[in-house]
Amino acid sequence: MQSSASLVASQLGHGQSVGSAGAPTGLNLSLAQQFVDARLVSLSSDGRRLCMEDWKVDGYPLRVVETGTWFSVYQGRFQTRALAVSFFPDGRSLFLDFTPGKGQLTHQQIVVDLGTGKRIERMRSADPFRYFEQMFPVGDRDLLLARSSVGGHEPRHLERLARLEFPSYREVAHLELPAKRGVPNNNDAVGVSADRKLLFYFLENAIVCRRTTDLSGLATIRTEEGLTAFPTISARGDYFAASIAKGTLNGQFLHYTHLYISVYDRDTAAEIARLPIDGKEGIAISPDGKTLAVVVREPGQRGEVSPTVHIYDVASGTKLTVVVHDRIPKGRRQFLEAGCGVAFTSDGKYLITSGMLTKVWRIGE
Repeated sequence: MQSSASLVASQLGHGQSVGSAGAPTGLNLSLAQQFVDARLVSLSSDGRRLCMEDWKVDGYPLRVVETGTWFSVYQGRFQTRALAVSFFPDGRSLFLDFTPGKGQLTHQQIVVDLGTGKRIERMRSADPFRYFEQMFPVGDRDLLLARSSVGGHEPRHLERLARLEFPSYREVAHLELPAKRGVPNNNDAVGVSADRKLLFYFLENAIVCRRTTDLSGLATIRTEEGLTAFPTISARGDYFAASIAKGTLNGQFLHYTHLYISVYDRDTAAEIARLPIDGKEGIAISPDGKTLAVVVREPGQRGEVSPTVHIYDVASGTKLTVVVHDRIPKGRRQFLEAGCGVAFTSDGKYLITSGMLTKVWRIGE
């Protein structure tokens, strides 16, 4: 007799979605397109373009495709793999940030015009022994810088935000974030909304949301004392979903046990839903804030693992449907190959699951 996990996987082999009871539900997800041996690295602000890395091909190639037609509008190769790739808000250019090489105190940054293929290259100073930087395109040619401390005996923490002009790197705005002693927080990741107008991060028992234009505060959402939030934001920035976890300090590092997922309204800072779900593998919230996608590694027969996405109605907590991204056989590379991310396009038309391959699921008819 088939296990429930393998039964779901077999039913979804033709792109059908099934609910928690194993029958098709009102939320219909159908497989619109898949890209073998390609991983999603960025989504455009309007949800109409995907940038993917073809990781099996030499030369670290990136390609940009249009949703719906699935035609490639750009293909390019680079000397090394980019640490981060992001669309500028207009969707017409890409920003690539390359990690410093061994012993280097500079790293390369490139802006690519997708229409002409023209590249603007700059080198930026870096000190990987003292700090870690994230950078996001947030304007016509502006970048958001988020810097976290690295090393020493204190857990690393977010310490500085700045808006920079590219390619001059002139500061338009900046904000210092001094750390409070005795408040360990290794969750220093910064995120931005799909339209690049908002940034957010977790610091000292609060999810903080700021405008990217001048870094001014927009919302502060308090979480339970002593717990850590791993937040994500809806496309327009109206809602947050966060996997809430308890951290246990082991030396300089925290080991997290994920307890539940909370959904918050940005304007009121109120918790509007709490779902008793483990969100450690990844979560995404729909543009309208009504639907939550949660990644789970489902065990199968003979040691197989199926990265699977469960879709929930936020208001009721009801599981609406399930899609199986892939089936990974037992092996020494299984943990790596079973990694899967999930995202909604900002136009609400597609759900994307991506790991060693990328699948695009059409939402609705």
